[in-house]
Amino acid sequence: MKVAITKMKPNPTNPRVLRDEKFAKLKQSLMDFPDMLNKRPIIAVTDADGKLMVLGGNMRLRACQDLKMKEVPVILADEWTEEQ
Repeated sequence: MKVAITKMKPNPTNPRVLRDEKFAKLKQSLMDFPDMLNKRPIIAVTDADGKLMVLGGNMRLRACQDLKMKEVPVILADEWTEEQ
């Protein structure tokens, strides 16, 4: 499903961060091949505030925000347990 980027929020405990050149490469990749997001969508769960918190794809979300995208493909994983 496609979700408005304004309804998404990053995971505050995300351990992975891409900086500088690697982040620029990710953004360029999304510009060159936007269909990649359909093949590798962001995984998210609905948080207590109603926003979708990212479980997988925090840096892709940040890159999409930087690129001013309005929507992103998301797989909703609300049925997963915290252990999963």
